[in-house]
Amino acid sequence: MLHRDQLDIKGRLTIRMVDNSGKTVEEKTVNNMIVTSGRELIANLFSGQGGAKPVSHVAIGSNGDATVPGQIALNAQLFIKTIGSMIAESTIDDRVRVLLSADLEANEPPLADGESAGIQEAGIFNSDGKMYNRVFFPAVNKTKDFKLTLFWEIIF
Repeated sequence: MLHRDQLDIKGRLTIRMVDNSGKTVEEKTVNNMIVTSGRELIANLFSGQGGAKPVSHVAIGSNGDATVPGQIALNAQLFIKTIGSMIAESTIDDRVRVLLSADLEANEPPLADGESAGIQEAGIFNSDGKMYNRVFFPAVNKTKDFKLTLFWEIIF
């Protein structure tokens, strides 16, 4: 019997809004696209070519236009945040899952009182600025009234 491997990398983002009292106000989950530069980053990490560095931070932006495979940056970046936690684990179907998260605290991005930031896109990047993925979603109006946690699940 022939065994055939296929690398079908998938990613999903869950956005959780938590008010200042610790109560979850809203949660949404959207699929993301692993862009071409992200696939190249994985290939370079695997092969040791190009001095590739692992992912280190997430960025959020305000433009919700659809993602295209060759995209190398967010459309309208607003803020960068270091990844808070990242773990890799095997799944029951012989795949590997990486879970990572980043918290945007109530005061992030910096906003004046009463001001909001319309967040519609997010991505994962390495320290060289290489974008691994991008996701766009219906606008989240980030204010000082809540913390926003971004949870990514990447399946290899």
